[in-house]
Amino acid sequence: MEDSTTDMWSRRWVAAIGVGFLGALALELLAYRVGVVSGAERIPQTGQFLVGVATTVGVAAAFIVADLRLTDRRLFDRYGGPIVRRIIAGGALFLTVNVVFLLTEPGLTTAELFGWLRWATVVGSGAGLVVGLSRARAIQNAVEAERNAVRADMLESQRDVLTYLNSLLRHEVLNGTNVITGYAKLLEEVEDPDSQEHEHATVIRQHSEDVAGVIQNIKAFLTVLQGETTTGRYDVAAAIPELLDRARELDETTRVEYDGPQQAVVRTTEVIDRALWNLVSNAVEHTPAGTTVRVCVDYTDAECRIAVVDDGDGIDPETRATLFERPESNLSRGGFGLYLTKQLIEAFDGTIAVETDDSGTTATVTLPVPDETDGSVDPGTQPGTDQETESGRSTATVE
Repeated sequence: MEDSTTDMWSRRWVAAIGVGFLGALALELLAYRVGVVSGAERIPQTGQFLVGVATTVGVAAAFIVADLRLTDRRLFDRYGGPIVRRIIAGGALFLTVNVVFLLTEPGLTTAELFGWLRWATVVGSGAGLVVGLSRARAIQNAVEAERNAVRADMLESQRDVLTYLNSLLRHEVLNGTNVITGYAKLLEEVEDPDSQEHEHATVIRQHSEDVAGVIQNIKAFLTVLQGETTTGRYDVAAAIPELLDRARELDETTRVEYDGPQQAVVRTTEVIDRALWNLVSNAVEHTPAGTTVRVCVDYTDAECRIAVVDDGDGIDPETRATLFERPESNLSRGGFGLYLTKQLIEAFDGTIAVETDDSGTTATVTLPVPDETDGSVDPGTQPGTDQETESGRSTATVE
């Protein structure tokens, strides 16, 4: 108990100084009371003495309150040395000035002398505390400003690097990958389907498409990191037919269906298409052949809910627990894409939830709808061959 009390006062040393001033005043008053101080009444009742006592109590209370109620303890923790030096310097300077002044005042009683010196010490120390805190706060603000400036420079440098990487991926790496994919497709067309050359061309095409998918994911991720996800009015329903066509190319045995309105304007940009594609392609690639994948859009004035539903075997609990976490490896097979999907959706103030059992999996994306201040509608891709039903919903099926 004694150690904890000592530790408390070592951390609250400014309050301890205030308590010390009050203790010194109490001893002085006790000395008057018992008659130790010669030439004094029991307790002097002069106006000058009472003002000095009130000043001492006020300054001591200021020390205690400053220590106990100051919200930023870092001032005392980081700049305790300079603050205490200014307290000592203030008390010593004001005491010295008053001692010189007292030498010109003959006839003072011992009580008046003690009271004056005590008042000078306390007031000078209080002034030193004010100066010390002001100086410490000024230094802290200057350090914070410098740190913010350095951080801003670092962020600007990082933004430049990200912009360069995005451009490099778009114009160099992705274009080169597309060339490889194109030539691999040509080889597949001219070679005998049963030949080894055709098999090799297929492997090259598949892996180049995997690399292209990773690059597209990284480009979208860089867009998020660069803060270029400024929201607008984007018709996400217009982009879904293209997703259906691309999903068919992944597995011709999978039945892909769409159920939703012809137009669903959300408060995002076209970058959200990448997140939706990751969900659709993941559903097609990780379900048995011949299953059905449905993209369902439910649009209201408050929100837009996009559900990607498959009737596969579901997701095992271990995989589901880390479904949207950043993978350490195997970036080309859905892991990084699902991690990116969550980042993109949340960047647009959306949410994603997954429900799964042995009868299938449903991934539901909820996106905000725009208001009048979000600009004009970006139509996305063209609706293609969708047919509008009497209810105003569009249905498209790709087998």
